[in-house]
Amino acid sequence: MEVPRFQLTLNNVKLIRTINNQDINEVRCILGSRVCSVNGGLSGLEQLELPIIQCVRSCNGGFIEEEDAVKCEILKLLVKSGADINVKSSVIYRSEETAAILAARQGFFSCLDFLVETGADLSITNKFGDTALMAAVRGGQAECVTYLTKHVSFSVLNKKNEHGETALHVAVSRDDIRNSFIPWHLIEAGIDLNATDRDGQTALMLALETSRTEVWTLLLEKGALVNTVTHSGRTPLSLDSSSIVRKLLRRGLDPTLSRRDQPRLKEAVESGQDALVRGLVMHGFPPLDLWTNHNNIFLQDKPISPLAVAILSIRPDIAKYLILNRFMTRYDLVQLCWDKEIITHLNCSGHARTSTLVRKSRECLDILDFLSTSPQSLRDLCLIAISSALSQDFALDIPDTVEGKDNWICKPTFRERVEFLQIPPVFKKALLHQTLSSAICCHSWGNISLGEENNFRACHCQYCEG
Repeated sequence: MEVPRFQLTLNNVKLIRTINNQDINEVRCILGSRVCSVNGGLSGLEQLELPIIQCVRSCNGGFIEEEDAVKCEILKLLVKSGADINVKSSVIYRSEETAAILAARQGFFSCLDFLVETGADLSITNKFGDTALMAAVRGGQAECVTYLTKHVSFSVLNKKNEHGETALHVAVSRDDIRNSFIPWHLIEAGIDLNATDRDGQTALMLALETSRTEVWTLLLEKGALVNTVTHSGRTPLSLDSSSIVRKLLRRGLDPTLSRRDQPRLKEAVESGQDALVRGLVMHGFPPLDLWTNHNNIFLQDKPISPLAVAILSIRPDIAKYLILNRFMTRYDLVQLCWDKEIITHLNCSGHARTSTLVRKSRECLDILDFLSTSPQSLRDLCLIAISSALSQDFALDIPDTVEGKDNWICKPTFRERVEFLQIPPVFKKALLHQTLSSAICCHSWGNISLGEENNFRACHCQYCEG
């Protein structure tokens, strides 16, 4: 005898209520009476969740192991009665999740294990493109993550959601991540370390942005590429943390990957970040003439060198370091010492109220006097000319880079261009400033004697290296 539709509706409501109460015997009784629809399909029930979905969705706030065990028994009863284990949530405003996705996110391990062993399709995604594995990662369910990495295919392991994120992207960007346990399991399972999301970001870039040292260190140790560029032209050099940037430079970060990074050295000089200046110089960042927005002067109409920025910022120690390493541009040779605006700026600073600023301003004026009276060697002039020629297209204006990633990328990079040159290795090192003088300790820059022999050693202290 066919059960009236209104009776099915009432019984489904009763079944959902019983599932919420986690009454196994009552669920068994209702299912045994065969007067309900375990897979929905009833008019008027659009806002009533499917029993199998409701089973793993409801949470009574008790011990998760006990609740998981009860839910698993109810799941078995529902599946035995014909419930579809791959059906998605039927409620319109919800996320179209399957029972496996919900169980993974909430950490119901027994439920997840039963569903997988029964044949749940782990490639199915919710409306945001998240798989059960991503849901487990998002929920911080380490046990479920470990289990799923052993049961998903390689394609599902590396599947991307609507944001282009893999499970590894999700893992490293979680707000409450405390260690590298989940990322480690994903990596051990073979997830692509260098997959990019729709913005062109790798998992390493995301981890670096949140300064999660344990995570990005793990990614680097496992072989993540450090030389990557996002679609907006951002690289690890764009990070705010000077210490992290210096560590990445030692791990092979090329500082001229993107034109967007061109102001990085100027900003470091301007703000007195001597350790970052040292790291950029000794790892192949070329001297570039760039436009400045320095206060109290009117040099916006012409590009100036890093050395000029050091002088304008009243940073004599940095200026002496740059001169010692011949980190100079054509501007320094033909204009710096005779620029009236710069000299006026220094003279005004020389009348400052603080004795320190007065002293430093005088030091900067002495540096200009030294440069104007000390001829450059033919070797140094040649190196400056070669460096300028190799880097002439790096200083691209921002309006010229709106078309996308390719316009930001410097290819080949300055370091690669130097390597292509048919010149002796000693000159290549000089162009890249990979010399003993570039590695001296930042604390000794004030003792540099221009025009005299300086006897310094390469430094590896924590302040310099980061």
